[in-house]
Amino acid sequence: MTTDIMTFPGSLIAADKWIVASWDIEQGKRWPDLQPLSHPSVQNYNAEHGPAAYRDGCCVNFINAMGVTIGDSIVGLCVCHYLKQRYRSLTINIVRPAVLSPAVEAVYRAAINTGIIDSLDHMPWPLDRCQDFDINIDMGNQLFRADFQRLEMHDYFFLHAGIAPAEVPAEYKSNRWLALNKIDNATAPYVLFCPGASTPLRAIPSRWHAQIIRELQRRYSLPVKGFCTQAVPGYEDISLQITTSEAFIRAIAQASVVYTADSSALHIAAAFNVPTRAIFTSIDPALRTLYYPNTESVWTGDSSLLGHHATSDSALLVHSEKLFGDFYRQEGF
Repeated sequence: MTTDIMTFPGSLIAADKWIVASWDIEQGKRWPDLQPLSHPSVQNYNAEHGPAAYRDGCCVNFINAMGVTIGDSIVGLCVCHYLKQRYRSLTINIVRPAVLSPAVEAVYRAAINTGIIDSLDHMPWPLDRCQDFDINIDMGNQLFRADFQRLEMHDYFFLHAGIAPAEVPAEYKSNRWLALNKIDNATAPYVLFCPGASTPLRAIPSRWHAQIIRELQRRYSLPVKGFCTQAVPGYEDISLQITTSEAFIRAIAQASVVYTADSSALHIAAAFNVPTRAIFTSIDPALRTLYYPNTESVWTGDSSLLGHHATSDSALLVHSEKLFGDFYRQEGF
C-alpha cells in the first residue's frame, strides 16, 4: 500500500469489485489489491470537471459522501437538500465509510427523516451496484482535493457534486435542512460555550475557558452553559447530560448565543440562525462562514497555521496556543 493510494482524491477499489475508503484503512480495515476508483460509470470532479446530468426522476448515488465529521456532513448534505427541492422526483442514495461514530451517523439518519436522502449504504460496497443508478459521483476524500483548501465549504461540495455553486441560492448554503427536523428550538435565555473541535489544533485551549465564561456572563447577563469542566460560579457544565447528536443539536438550537471554536457547533448554530462568535486558528473563516450572516468570525492564527485541518506536530500546537493567548490578551474575548 503506497502513500499515493492513501492520499488519492477519491475512493478506492479492492479486489477489482469493492469500493472502499482510505479513511477506513487508516482506522485499521484491510482489503487486498487496492487501486484508485476509476470507472466509466463513476464521476469524480477532481479528475474530470463538468456538470452532472441531474433531472427529474433520476437516481443519484453519492459515494464516500459527505465526510467523517459532523460539521462536514451537515454542510455536504446541503447538496441533497438543494437537489431534492429542484428535482422533486429525484432519489438519492449515499454510500458511507465503514468506520464511523454514532454521532456522525445520526446526522445521516436526520437527513433521511427530513427526506433529503432516501437511502444509506456503507462500504465495502460492490462496484457493480453502480449500474442501479443514473448518476454515480465519488465525493471522497475532500481532505486530499485542492479545492477544499481554497473554496468556501458549501461551494466546494456543490462543485464536486457537479453543480455550479453560483446557481445555488444562498438559502441552501446555511444548513437550513437541519432545522427541518422536529427539534424544539424555542430560544432559551442562556449562552452556550462550545470550545471543543475534532482536532486539538482548532479547539480553544482549556487555560482560557474560565476567563471566557466569566466574560460571556458579564457581556450578556445570561447564564452560561457549556462543554468544559470549569468551577466558575453560575456556569453549568452540560457535557454529561448531552449524550446524543439530537440533544447536542437541540442545546445549540435553543441557545440565545453560541461561542465556539471552528467546529460542528458553528454549522449547527447557522442552521437555526443562532447568533454565534466563532474562533478560528488554522482555517480562513471565509471558507466556513461566508454564508452565515449571524456569525462573527475571528482568526487567531498566522501563515504557519493556515490551511492545516489537523496536526500531530507539538510545536505547531504550542504555537497555536501562544497565538490564542496573544489574541485574548490584546483583543479581548
